[in-house]
Amino acid sequence: MLLYPEAVSDVQFLRASDFFLRCNQLIYEAIVAVHAKARRSDPILVGDELERRGVLREVGGRDVLLDLLDSVVTASGIAHHGQIVIEKARARRFIGAALEAAQRVQEGEDVDRVEAGLRQHLGVDTLPPARRVRGVLDVAAESPVLWLVDGLLPRQGIAVLAGAPAAGKSLIALDIVMRAAHGLEQFLTRGIRSISSIYFVGEGRFGARIRAWRAAQPGARLVCGHFIDIVDGVPDLTGPVGVGELRGMVEDAKRRHGHAPGLVVVDTLAIATAGSDENDAGAVGAVVAALHALARDFDFLVLVLHHVRKGQPGAPRGGSDAVRGSGALVGAADVVLVAGQDGEANVLRVEKARDAERGPPLRYEVRGVETGLMLDDGRTEVAPIVVPAAGDAVEEAVDPEAEEVAEEKRIVAALGELGSATRIDAVVRKAGMKTNTGRDAFDRALAKGRIRSDGPSRKRTYRPVEGGHTPPIPPLGRGALEAPTRSDAPEDGGEEGREGALGAQ
Repeated sequence: MLLYPEAVSDVQFLRASDFFLRCNQLIYEAIVAVHAKARRSDPILVGDELERRGVLREVGGRDVLLDLLDSVVTASGIAHHGQIVIEKARARRFIGAALEAAQRVQEGEDVDRVEAGLRQHLGVDTLPPARRVRGVLDVAAESPVLWLVDGLLPRQGIAVLAGAPAAGKSLIALDIVMRAAHGLEQFLTRGIRSISSIYFVGEGRFGARIRAWRAAQPGARLVCGHFIDIVDGVPDLTGPVGVGELRGMVEDAKRRHGHAPGLVVVDTLAIATAGSDENDAGAVGAVVAALHALARDFDFLVLVLHHVRKGQPGAPRGGSDAVRGSGALVGAADVVLVAGQDGEANVLRVEKARDAERGPPLRYEVRGVETGLMLDDGRTEVAPIVVPAAGDAVEEAVDPEAEEVAEEKRIVAALGELGSATRIDAVVRKAGMKTNTGRDAFDRALAKGRIRSDGPSRKRTYRPVEGGHTPPIPPLGRGALEAPTRSDAPEDGGEEGREGALGAQ
């Protein structure tokens, strides 16, 4: 494998655990990982990978790799030698299981039970394993399904997001990944939880898209401890080497960041199964089974991006039948989402939800955003993002009392920046608030003693109360966006009436 990169694919049936020596297990894992990334497997790259993993010294250093290289002159018969490794591994497992069984019998355990366990471990003439039996009330007491995106993506399992090439499915997946890691609480109109992610990119370049997303969310910051790992290329999931590489990358992320991701995105299934027939139920089923095992072992969600059949409009008319390839993918998935068009609108539709109502489709737009980066021709770089369709944005629930306090703070902060003011509307304009909303907030702040007034009623000067740093003007609250509930009088007349009321207070 160190001599000839093409030999790596000839022994995909091997697992690292099939090797007896720990150093050979580590070297095999490094070769497979390097080959998947660079399609090469020379000692320099493998040594660098071992060093990156922090195990180069454990295997004996780079000299061991050179010694291995010198000990073989050809790759012919590698599959035969791989089978020898497999047989030796089976022999070790048999001996170990037999010794354990003998020890259990000597300790007085029931012989039939030990024999059944031994047969099951070795896969020899064994009956189906005993299954867990529970009463219906025990099953009814199970905890409810946990959601990553409410009603769209479960916290654990496999989800499929299919769409036509221009439907923006990669943009949707990237938006979910970015929002989850940055602690934003809404995706389109659904709630979303904070998690870390690994995104395997098989199509396109994501640099401009990430810059555009960050430009559209200038205040967003990664939640402390969360991460997003972007991986260029998708492993071949049709064989154990690719599946092992994916597992290894998850384990590596867990080691580097201190915890495993909550979401793994595979973009796209066609690239992850290149060279195989996606209409073959057996091949697709094997890939899905491997992904299910990973999702279960690490307790995360795998989001698989896929295409719709040619000529299919996508959501909503195409339904789950619009998903290209074998129905084994749709059948095994916990959730199937289809992105497409409904007339002039882009819609994201739930075509299958194993443990939830499908709900109405979500409308979205693909919008170009300037990233702030200048191109060689002097133009500003523009890249696409997804946003809720006009009128579909969800306002966060606001505590009315907390909102009023925020409005008052905003007015006091604006007055503090002015230093003093003789006209209330000048303060309201400085705060950037609607006239009536700002005046009401000014009244409350004055009544609470946060603003003081000096001079006669018609020539009063307003100042913030002293005794502390005046904070900067906070962001606009929802109240500033509300329509006025009464007509705005001309500034002079309206101000005089307001002054009289304040004087009475």
